[in-house]
Amino acid sequence: MTRAPARDDWRGALAAGAITCRVSQDDAPVAEWAPTGVEELWTPIRIHETGTIGRGEIGAAYRTFVESGAAVGDYAGEACETIVKFGSAIQFRQAFVVRFSRSAK
Repeated sequence: MTRAPARDDWRGALAAGAITCRVSQDDAPVAEWAPTGVEELWTPIRIHETGTIGRGEIGAAYRTFVESGAAVGDYAGEACETIVKFGSAIQFRQAFVVRFSRSAK
């Protein structure tokens, strides 16, 4: 019999897929999944100015949520893309929101 991870055991919660992540961008759903490995703690976010896909990192927010003990929580983040044009670095940022919720396992 497997034991459910402690409320503040973020690695155990991750391995068990105990947290669902629902991502939205511009108030539209982007993705929903229950990550089971650290390599899954990011989400693809479209950068409007360039039309490319940026990487929205959610690892720290995931850990903070699990350790908080809350049943549901939101995180507002930004994906970033840097391009170099004419010798200057230009950064483009795109906002996104993740809603974390605990599974009723």
